[in-house]
Amino acid sequence: MRYIGVFEWGFLYKEMALPPFEEKTGKKFSDPYGSPTHAGGLLAIDKKWFFELGGYDPGIKIWGGEQYELSFKVWQCGGMVEWVPCSHVAHIYRGPRTESVHPPDGNPHQTSINHMRLAETWMDEYKEYYYIREPQIKRLDFGDISEQLAIREKLQCKSFKWFMENIAYDLPKKFPLPPKNKVWGECKNAKHRVCLSGWSIDFGQPLRISRCHGELFRLNVEGELSSGEHCFVSDRSIVKKKFCLNYEGVWNPTGEWQYDLDKKTIKSSKEKTCLTTDGSNLKLEECDDSNLSQKWDWKEIYY
Repeated sequence: MRYIGVFEWGFLYKEMALPPFEEKTGKKFSDPYGSPTHAGGLLAIDKKWFFELGGYDPGIKIWGGEQYELSFKVWQCGGMVEWVPCSHVAHIYRGPRTESVHPPDGNPHQTSINHMRLAETWMDEYKEYYYIREPQIKRLDFGDISEQLAIREKLQCKSFKWFMENIAYDLPKKFPLPPKNKVWGECKNAKHRVCLSGWSIDFGQPLRISRCHGELFRLNVEGELSSGEHCFVSDRSIVKKKFCLNYEGVWNPTGEWQYDLDKKTIKSSKEKTCLTTDGSNLKLEECDDSNLSQKWDWKEIYY
C-alpha cells in the first residue's frame, strides 16, 4: 500500500492511503505518484521554478507550515508534488530536543502565525476551517502578505477549492470540514470556580477539573467536545478522553454534548445526564436546572 501526505484542519501533518482508483492505474509500485502535500524538508525541486514561486515565504519563520505553503502553491500554480518510492533520503534531527524550537526573543506563537500566513494567502474561504479548529489564534498579527498575494496573482494560480476538489479530494473522507463551534474557550463552573482540564491525562482516563489556567476546549454545533485532536465522551458517570480519530483513522466531528446557552448546562444526549462538579471531582449526574454545580461559563481566550 502506498500513502500520501495530507493534513487535518489544525495543520497537524497526517498520511492516508493513496485513493484506490489511483492504486489501480497500472503503474509500477516504484513509480512516482502525486501527493497533496509532503512532510517538509525531504524534497527536491528545480531551483528556477522554486524562485519563480517566490521561494519560501520569508514571514514563515523558525518551524512549521513551510511544507504546506510550498505544496499548496506548487499545485495551485501549475506544478506537481510527487512522492518517489525508491528515493533515498537522510533526515538528520538535532536532538534529543530538550528546549523549545523558538529562540528566547521569538514569538511563542510563531507556528500559528506561519499557518495563518499560508491560510490567508492560499486557502481562500477554506481558511475559516482552520480558525474553527484553532479559534484562539484569530487575533494574532500575521504580518504583511502582499508580496505572496502578488505572486499568486502574477502566476494566475488556481483556487483552494480547485485544490480540494482535484488534488486533496479524498482528505474530507478522513478529516471532514469541521462544524462551527457553538462555544469555545476556558470552561468554568459557576459555583466552584474551577475549570475543565484534560492536561496530563492519558486516553481512557477521566476528564478532570482543576484551578483555571487557560486550558481551551471546543464544543461544536454537532455536539463534539474536544481540545486539539483529543475528544471527550461519556462512560456512565464519568467523561473519558479519547483520540478524535476512530479505529479506521477517520475524524467524525459529531458528538453527544448539548450546551444550553440559557441554562448553562452541558448535557450528554447518550447518558441523559449533566456535567457536575463538587469542586474536586467531575461526574455526570441527573440534570437539575437549579443546581449551580451543573452550570458552566465559557470564556474565549485569544493569544
